[in-house]
Amino acid sequence: MASQFLELAREILEQNTVPMTVVEMWEYALIKGLDKNLKTEGKTPQASFSSSLYVDVAKLDTIFVKLEDRPAKFGLKSKIYSDIADSKPILQTPQRNNKGYLEKDLHPLLVSFAYHNTSFNRGKSILCKTIRHESSLKKGYNEWVHPDIVGFYSPAKSWSTDLIELVKNTESNQIRLFSFELKIRIDHNNYRESFFQALSNSSWAHESYLVFGEIDDYDTDLLAELERLSTSFGIGLIWLNVESYEDAKVLFPAQRREYLDWNMISKLHELNKDFKQFIKDVNDITTIHRDIRHHLDAVMELEEALTYAKSLIS
Repeated sequence: MASQFLELAREILEQNTVPMTVVEMWEYALIKGLDKNLKTEGKTPQASFSSSLYVDVAKLDTIFVKLEDRPAKFGLKSKIYSDIADSKPILQTPQRNNKGYLEKDLHPLLVSFAYHNTSFNRGKSILCKTIRHESSLKKGYNEWVHPDIVGFYSPAKSWSTDLIELVKNTESNQIRLFSFELKIRIDHNNYRESFFQALSNSSWAHESYLVFGEIDDYDTDLLAELERLSTSFGIGLIWLNVESYEDAKVLFPAQRREYLDWNMISKLHELNKDFKQFIKDVNDITTIHRDIRHHLDAVMELEEALTYAKSLIS
């Protein structure tokens, strides 16, 4: 019975460009005559509609998202909304790149940056792995679940077995997990969509970043808005600066989480074999010192990375 109410909610939200309250959704259904398709003997279909939506939105694989409180407003994960209280939708726009390189071409630059850049990694080399979206199980609505690249730091690489046992016995967790969402360019057309995409797949990691190759750093309004979003939601921003890679930097640092969303980690573990291997590798290098480098993205030396960045724009 709940499925028909959820289908009705999906249909209503697909026909509208803004988040809606349950009352607004039901009134819209009455005006459009969509309620006539319901097959229910209940005396309070509006209440059943409301309860079905509230129950479903709490699930990990729901297609709905709760965007606002007092009153609660709902939307579809497949749609982008400009801001929680904004009535204008964001239009999804394709990445514009006039230099010929693709988003995946930025992966080696980020991997090198995470490993070598001490202003980012605080002197703790971070190892990374590309998560291929095509390796995921095609079930549910998982468009914004997977990060482009994951990373980790574990001091246990250089620890003795006795020290590892001591860490486990004292329940001290020294592992740090990182999530990276990559874009070729950030501008006024795509910054909100890109930011909230990074936010949507960030809850499993200690630190999460939106990474991009290009940005107009003279656009003070854009930078101010990105800083506001970063401060509000804790997502960091990294500018790889493809045209001058030696100047790649963290524009705004991420806020570090101490408590992770283990339900999301479990979901990613089930959905994506690359992420599943990543979790196994992090566990193995921490507990038994197994060499896992062949499972990770290769790290270019700094000179190699500089030459590679120049090749992308030449």
